[in-house]
Amino acid sequence: MARVPVGYRLRECRRKRGITQAALAAEIGISASYLNLIEHGKREVAGRLLNRLAAALDLDLADLTGAEASRLVQDLTEISADPLVQDLGIDQAGAQEIVGRQPEWGRALVRLHRSYHRASALSEMLSDRLTHDATLLQASHELLTRMTSVRSFAEILSEHDELDPGRRRRFTALLAEESGKLGAIAKALFERLSDFGDSGRPSTPAEEVDDFIIDRQNYFPELEGAAEKIGHTRGGLAAWLAHRHGVSVVPASFDHAAPRGLYDRDARLFHAPAAMAPSTLRFQLARIAIMLEDTGTIRSLAEDPRLTTQEARERAVGALYSYGAGALLFPYDAFREAAERVRYDVDSLAGLFGGSIEQICHRLVTLRRPEAEGVPFAFMRVDPAGNISKRFSLPALQLPRYGGACPLWPVYGALRNPGSVLTQRVRLPDGREFLFIARVTTKPAAAFGAPAETHSILIACDAAAARRVVYGDATAGPPLETGINCHLCPRPGCPQRAFPSILAAQAGP
Repeated sequence: MARVPVGYRLRECRRKRGITQAALAAEIGISASYLNLIEHGKREVAGRLLNRLAAALDLDLADLTGAEASRLVQDLTEISADPLVQDLGIDQAGAQEIVGRQPEWGRALVRLHRSYHRASALSEMLSDRLTHDATLLQASHELLTRMTSVRSFAEILSEHDELDPGRRRRFTALLAEESGKLGAIAKALFERLSDFGDSGRPSTPAEEVDDFIIDRQNYFPELEGAAEKIGHTRGGLAAWLAHRHGVSVVPASFDHAAPRGLYDRDARLFHAPAAMAPSTLRFQLARIAIMLEDTGTIRSLAEDPRLTTQEARERAVGALYSYGAGALLFPYDAFREAAERVRYDVDSLAGLFGGSIEQICHRLVTLRRPEAEGVPFAFMRVDPAGNISKRFSLPALQLPRYGGACPLWPVYGALRNPGSVLTQRVRLPDGREFLFIARVTTKPAAAFGAPAETHSILIACDAAAARRVVYGDATAGPPLETGINCHLCPRPGCPQRAFPSILAAQAGP
């Protein structure tokens, strides 16, 4: 993964505020020479020193962590894999230079590419639909037929002045009738195509919500505080909701459209399928608790300018309800202390807190409170077809946005070993090493004939933190040489390579 020039941003922020190197170094308690090395990219900065720098420059910590910049470098590098620009020989160093010096231009390029990507996809869908949709084919035929009729009647009226009044009235009436039918067919045709939405949006709502959460480092202190105010719910969430908000949990017949239950806000009823797992029921009730106790905080957070459409804002609200539910079920301090004690053993944490494997992994990703951080984890979820349905990156490990990840990653191997936890130490082409932990989670079918829900879950941390994680004990031997995905991997001779690398020219020996 590309190293982002954090020092350049630090130097620019310092200069804009008119602060000398010596003054800033004295304020944060380091030497001016060491600060000079940081600003010129010769020393990396993290932890408490990073917090002190952000505070001294009155910056949001995210501006200095490089999380957004790393993601932007990744997005720009993926753009260079597009067949439209592959022949230009764009290299990764250029993406780093753009992000380090002109990040606004980088964002503009990403926005334009996303708009192009969506327009291309829309064009392909329209082409396929016009070719195979029987209704559209029929409508197109009717449209051409009516246009021919309108033209014929118009030519008769225009070219034959000798028509008697009766015949002229008849052709005029036929022309009006055919014109009306033509308009109706055209309207129906446009309505048939209208469900493709606006092709001009630079990002999908899901992409905007991903960026919003990742840019906040997947940590929302406002929701942590809201969960702490609710605190421990004596007698369980169901009893607490009934007493405080008059919400009742009632059994429901299985609904393929609502396998996680359905909350009727007006009737204050939660319809829970009989086969719902206890951990899933608790999580859904916790979402309802956050929803009912929230006084506008979540809606306020969702007004973030990065969320440009109402659909994106609604998706963000749903994601924030889920975040709040996790904070309520797994209180920050107690959960982090337990995680450190059991060395981030997901099964042990699931047993201690009554959560599912996926819920526990999600909560591990959110342990980002300044001065009380847990081990920083990335998170990825894929389905049996390899589609990435959730992704939370680390600054140094930007998970792919489009397509799949490296086929050597254990997240795919876990699908072939559903009863096992796979651990693997991996080395990326830039030399950075990570500990990957993967396993399959399956939610059983809620009724006969309904499909089970199967995913492979991956969490990953920097190899330097592996000693704090129980799974690091199982990774003996040299690390596995991998990439991010085939397009962004310069390694030659990989037996799993599916696409040529755009970085092959930059590969080392």
